Amino acid sequence: MPAPPQRNVGSPNRPMPKGRAIDPIRVLRRYWKGIPIWGAIGGVIGVVAFVLFARFYPLYTGEVLFEVRPGLGDATDIATTDTISDKMVERVAATQTFLIKERSILTVAISDRAMEETVWLQQFVEPITKTLLVDDAVDELLEEIGTFIKRGTNLYGVRWSAHVPTDVPIMLNSIAKAYMRRMKELDDESFRSNSELFEDQGRGIRFKLQDLNDDLQAFIQKMGITTLDDARFSATMLEIQRLSENAIDNRQQLIGLDQRYLQVAAKLEGTMEPTMEDRLLAEKDPIIFRQEQVLESLEANLRALRDRLDNSHPQIKEAEITVKATSDQIESKIENIIRRNLTAELRDSDSTKGQLLASLERTESEILVKDAALRDLAANQSVFEGMESTRKQLEMQRDENQRLISSLKLMQLRVDASRVRQLTPALEPREKSFPELEILIPAGMVLSMGIFVGLIFLRELTDQKIRSASDVLIIPGASVAGVLPDIHEDPAGLETPELALLHSGEGVFAESCRQAWAGINRSLQQSAHQSLLVLAAAPEAGTTTVIGNFAIAAQLSGTNTVVI
Repeated sequence: MPAPPQRNVGSPNRPMPKGRAIDPIRVLRRYWKGIPIWGAIGGVIGVVAFVLFARFYPLYTGEVLFEVRPGLGDATDIATTDTISDKMVERVAATQTFLIKERSILTVAISDRAMEETVWLQQFVEPITKTLLVDDAVDELLEEIGTFIKRGTNLYGVRWSAHVPTDVPIMLNSIAKAYMRRMKELDDESFRSNSELFEDQGRGIRFKLQDLNDDLQAFIQKMGITTLDDARFSATMLEIQRLSENAIDNRQQLIGLDQRYLQVAAKLEGTMEPTMEDRLLAEKDPIIFRQEQVLESLEANLRALRDRLDNSHPQIKEAEITVKATSDQIESKIENIIRRNLTAELRDSDSTKGQLLASLERTESEILVKDAALRDLAANQSVFEGMESTRKQLEMQRDENQRLISSLKLMQLRVDASRVRQLTPALEPREKSFPELEILIPAGMVLSMGIFVGLIFLRELTDQKIRSASDVLIIPGASVAGVLPDIHEDPAGLETPELALLHSGEGVFAESCRQAWAGINRSLQQSAHQSLLVLAAAPEAGTTTVIGNFAIAAQLSGTNTVVI
């Protein structure tokens, strides 16, 4: 009968640990005394560094402040605008801090004659040719110069540090002067460009206005426009009004003439008696005047005869007959003259009517001609008004253009029109900006303590000694049977830790040894092993202590034990 297969009892397969775990608290507790010592050493190093830097590498820092101004809303404003938004200030200041480090500005600053007095510039002078290496100086200055913006204010600036305090104000003032000159050049260029643009626009407007005025004059002369206000007041309209009045008068005269003609015709036909005016007009005839004189003479003679003779006397009868015949003759003559006058008046009325009709027809034809001319004038007036409206618009554009040019020139002359101004000059620094004792001492202490802590952690990382249960996991296939605390952590104060289970069976260390042996004994029984080999990773690692306590624990559990 074949033997049953033996089970391979061992620790289960587990993934390989990635590295050794370090407890930082435990490491710091182990080396805590060295941290303040190294902190004190770092403080001493900071003091020494302060003395050395102050002697061989001092730095003096200065700065120049500039202000972002609200600017002018209009060229005629008495003062600048009171407020400006924070976002606008920040954008302008950020733009200006970028512009102030422009290479052309720094080149102008380096080339300033005042810079010849600085010690800093002498390092860029060629010793043989005595030529200034401007590009190298600008490159160095670009690395050293710094800009800043003061939050919550309208201020920004530039700062620079040098080893000689007298160099600082010279350099910063040269940069500020070159920067402000550049800003003025940019403002002047902007004003000049705008001025040229407005002047070109104004010149074009004036040319258009001149051409339009010439066209207006030619149009007025060509179309015969006599008034520039309204067609109702033109000469054509006045002529039409005059002709209309003449036509009305002619029509009224025709109406009166027709009535008069009918009256005269009725008188001639006998349907109407002549009027007293007709008779008086006839009596004024010279023939009637002479006949009446003869009648008056005959009547005078008749009265004389009646005074001398009886009424029945034949002379009186003859005289009466003569008077009556003369009177009848005069009356007949008057009727003939009245008829003659009426006939003449009728012919005159007919002739006058023909003349009035011809005049009326002529007047109406002239009115039609003038009306057509007036319509053309109205159309031309509409065209003229359109051209006049265009001229007024061009004149308004010309005036507005002149106002803009005047405002632009006034704005250019005003000092407060610039959005940026230099607020403070650079002064010679009175104190060193580097080194600072209150910075170097803490920095030395922190650096020394950091180096010390780094070294001890580096040592822990590179040390391959097993110092904790987690370090066992580094060994492939290894497992932890138990953890024994340090002897000094046992409050019982063991004197012979090899016999801890005998002398101090209730202690922490003894209990830990007992539990560790219980786990190992269980593994030995499961694997049918009877021997246990104990090895140490280093001398005096506690192997004897472990073997002694494990042997005592095995003996107490009833197992015969041999320690070799």
